[in-house]
Amino acid sequence: MGIHHIAAVTAALMFPAAAEAHQGEHTALGGAAAMLWHLIAQPDHALMLLGAGFAGIYLARKIRAKA
Repeated sequence: MGIHHIAAVTAALMFPAAAEAHQGEHTALGGAAAMLWHLIAQPDHALMLLGAGFAGIYLARKIRAKA
């Protein structure tokens, strides 16, 4: 891991409020289906899920290539 990665992670951990997507309570949605719809329908959450999916695919391929 390079110094740029360490600096980015450190900055992200130092400023958690900057990562807040939007105001509001995420627990009072009314069930799993409503929560899933909220994750898909909100653009900021959809981008986060897309990014997490791409990161998972990238890491899986990198780990598989080392094995």
